[in-house]
Amino acid sequence: MWHRAWLRTLVWTVVAAAVIWVAVALSATPDALEDFVVYRRAAWDVRNGVSVYVTHPGELTYEYFPWLAVALVPLTWLPPRVTAVVWTLLVVAAVVVAAWLSAVLAGLHAWRPRYAVLVLAFLPLVWAEVVQGQVNALLMAAALAGVVALTRGQPRTAGACFIAAALIKPHGLIFLPWLSLCHRRVGVTATTMVMASLVVAGWLLPDATLVDWGRRVWRDSLERATEPPNVSVAMWATRLTHGRLDAVLLVLALLAVLGSVIAWFLWRRPKSSASADAADVALLCIAMPLISPQAWFGQLLFALPATVLITAQWTSLRLRDRAIFAASIALISAGAAVLAVATNQFVIDNVSLAMTFGAVGTIWTMASIRASAISPA
Repeated sequence: MWHRAWLRTLVWTVVAAAVIWVAVALSATPDALEDFVVYRRAAWDVRNGVSVYVTHPGELTYEYFPWLAVALVPLTWLPPRVTAVVWTLLVVAAVVVAAWLSAVLAGLHAWRPRYAVLVLAFLPLVWAEVVQGQVNALLMAAALAGVVALTRGQPRTAGACFIAAALIKPHGLIFLPWLSLCHRRVGVTATTMVMASLVVAGWLLPDATLVDWGRRVWRDSLERATEPPNVSVAMWATRLTHGRLDAVLLVLALLAVLGSVIAWFLWRRPKSSASADAADVALLCIAMPLISPQAWFGQLLFALPATVLITAQWTSLRLRDRAIFAASIALISAGAAVLAVATNQFVIDNVSLAMTFGAVGTIWTMASIRASAISPA
């Protein structure tokens, strides 16, 4: 009907106008886009021939690989407010693309009322991502695009997407072992190219080797491991030991978690199928914040692919899994809304812990779905 098409056009026009208004408003807000300010400063460091890992007093430090800063150098020729608007629109577009790719992988073709609940549940996390100006949505969109490319028989495109995910943020490295196990040629090629590009970056840019990056991340992780609102397992282990968990134990714990994930995939020998690949990447996405030394609550946006896949199979879930998933999403969504405005330390600590449990519950439900997509050897 023509009136439905007209209404749909009107709604999307209003949404687009609202997004642009938010982008312009954030560009004029001094405390907004805190993370993007760090990326932009690193791009300026590249342009000026300075190490991206140099310490700037009173500012957050750049902890990502240098290629992200190199990619953002063109933005240094634009006025600061224009770059802020461009970045905000890019982040929003990445969120939309990630949600759309998740729906494609889940096989969603028709609108259901439960999808509206899903949208509302993730609004606080999307808002946190946009206000902080983070890159999580870009990483997630790149990884999901890689999975879609795999399902469509496009290995080169898939490899390029996973390479981009790893270079956007170090968290993206978690996909490479899985890719090498399940799609050997694509995974080995992508891993080799990522490592080669990082070596090249160390040659071309001052003090930008993997050793320089490792020192920066090591130092900041130890200093900020217990700062709230951190939702990583390493942070809670450090807090439970009253800060006495030394660096060696911290690294061993992270390696044990990552090794367990890889061993699980090896043991189950996942078959190459669209459902298995989608479930694997969804699991790895939600695992990223938990195994990171420092993961702020906004990084639980990585739960989006798993949440979409679970919602698509809602009617086939057992009652127990439904209850666990509903409680988990409620903890994550409500927690993100509370942390956006909370200032009390006790509230921040306990809400962060609740969100960690919410992420674990989502992993439990996603793992249950993943098991049904496996044919054991």
